[in-house]
Amino acid sequence: MKWPRTLGMLTLLAFMGGCGGESGLGGSDNELPAGKNCLKLTQQGSVQTVLPAGVRVVFSVQECNGDPVPDLLDYEDSITVTNDETGKEFGSEGGDSASKGHARDFELYTLLLLDLSDSIVKNDRLPDVIDGAKTFVTEMVKDQQDPHRKHSVAVYIFGSTDYSMLWHGFTKDHEVYLSEDSPHSLGALTEHIETIQEQIEERYGNPCTDCGLGSTNLYGAYVTGIEELKKVGSGEMVTRSLVVLTDGTHETGDPEGNRAKALAAQEGTS
Repeated sequence: MKWPRTLGMLTLLAFMGGCGGESGLGGSDNELPAGKNCLKLTQQGSVQTVLPAGVRVVFSVQECNGDPVPDLLDYEDSITVTNDETGKEFGSEGGDSASKGHARDFELYTLLLLDLSDSIVKNDRLPDVIDGAKTFVTEMVKDQQDPHRKHSVAVYIFGSTDYSMLWHGFTKDHEVYLSEDSPHSLGALTEHIETIQEQIEERYGNPCTDCGLGSTNLYGAYVTGIEELKKVGSGEMVTRSLVVLTDGTHETGDPEGNRAKALAAQEGTS
């Protein structure tokens, strides 16, 4: 994925839903499906008792970066589950058995936090922020051929608290952000900034062609982003990601106090 080189920071935080232990699969001793460099098993739920004298445990298979593997059953004939104590495949001894179940539905949510503060506009980086967001939507939604891998994307724009807002909620419809006819298109953000500049000129009587959405309330936007992500996703397999496009650091209020709030908001996120 290509991003504008002039942006100072790009942060990707992925919060993976699920529970239980994980074990990595990969390396020269494991033959993986084409394009899969590393797989991991994640236990789903607790171990269950099966009468008369058995147990049942369920694992999901993911790539090591957290992405699900929706095409796993395409390789069902070449997949074996081995008892690491005996070295034998389950089903070859006693009454044990292993089966490959159908992939469960999974959900991918990404919130784009776009810095539209004064410094972004003053340093002529607004086109870079917009182009970066367009690239993400294009590659992760529009051009994503596998419908299971399409991200549901929301956009939050920020500067000072008074001007920060949710530009649009989560959607898999790339036209919302890429179509010139959409009122919530990423291209329309330029017009939004121009409207803010006109409002400032009317209020204070002086033109402000370098004005954006005020100072950078980075930590506040981060907290809001996590709160929005916590509202979505109810399936067993949910991936929530927060992507920040900004050129600087937090500039408003108490930096340490706001940073502590941001870290506290992240705790408990899955």
